[in-house]
Amino acid sequence: MIGVWLDKRIGGIPRWRVCDDGELMRLPEVATECVCFIRAEWTGQKAKVATAFFVAVRLGTEPVDSVFTYAVTARHCLENDQGELADSVALSLNLRAGGIGELDTDPALWVRHSTADVAILPIGYLNNTRFKFKIWDMRSTAATEFVQERQIGPGDDVYFSGLLVHHPGRTQIQPIARIGNIAAMPVDPIQLTTGEDTVALVEARSVGGLSGSPVFLHLPFFRDQPEGIMTIVVSPGGANADSGGDSRLFGVMHGFYPVRQNDPDHVSGGDENLNTGIAVVVLVDRILELLNKSDQVRERDDMKKRFEEATQSVPIPTSTEPDTIAATADLLKELLGVSKDDIEDVHKGHDQA
Repeated sequence: MIGVWLDKRIGGIPRWRVCDDGELMRLPEVATECVCFIRAEWTGQKAKVATAFFVAVRLGTEPVDSVFTYAVTARHCLENDQGELADSVALSLNLRAGGIGELDTDPALWVRHSTADVAILPIGYLNNTRFKFKIWDMRSTAATEFVQERQIGPGDDVYFSGLLVHHPGRTQIQPIARIGNIAAMPVDPIQLTTGEDTVALVEARSVGGLSGSPVFLHLPFFRDQPEGIMTIVVSPGGANADSGGDSRLFGVMHGFYPVRQNDPDHVSGGDENLNTGIAVVVLVDRILELLNKSDQVRERDDMKKRFEEATQSVPIPTSTEPDTIAATADLLKELLGVSKDDIEDVHKGHDQA
């Protein structure tokens, strides 16, 4: 039934939506639409294709709470077997006008974690008038504190979205979604190809191309209440408004569990690296460690300052009248690199907030 529904699927943050209530039973669209594909190349070597995704850190600006955008992937997607950084790295995204476009990035600008299999690319502002994508809000994460508070562990549901190398899509990128559950939350670190790390193991087969995918924890509506309190909201039509549950970013897909490095019973037969059906997830805490580095905080503070200076000089328009928008476009473009279409997008976002 189409109506106005309270959507709390993303980190429990309430968002009112006009949609069919059946949509709230599915995975939130942002879980697949924040995904892009990544291609890393080395001179004279085989290229790597994998998955990356976009996240946003809110800057706390007014009157519009702007965000700083990052791309995230697994560190090994940017490195060859010798740990050497790729010569070129490009992101593939859908275009609003149709088709697929590429965003070339400077490999040296990717910030790689020193011990964990995760890397981020500070973007700041990404033009959403050309590219069609969504961004995962980093307020909606399942970091250690949340995991401990909600007693997250084996049996809890997870899902992830990313590149199926056999069918990436021809006219548009088409990420797939895979569903599984947490198999273990090991206390001891596990030896990965990128070094030792404390990770999560999930029951979900990972294949080539899914490395770097965002992994989401999903709590059903009867578990997304603190301290086990069940708050069931029933709509006039009889549908449960919270039935979509609560999704939070849990981590980054490393790949399948590396049997060869952890094979005390020699089940792999020596050199063979079996796909056991157990996948390794680098915890979201490692992403947060990179985002909270002092240089990243300074960069966000600088963007916040520039945004506030720009909006003090020329406030975000309170009208969508063409003359009002045109009067602010030139100065904002000069200060922030924001176009007229971008101002309209910001205004639409302000209207919907």
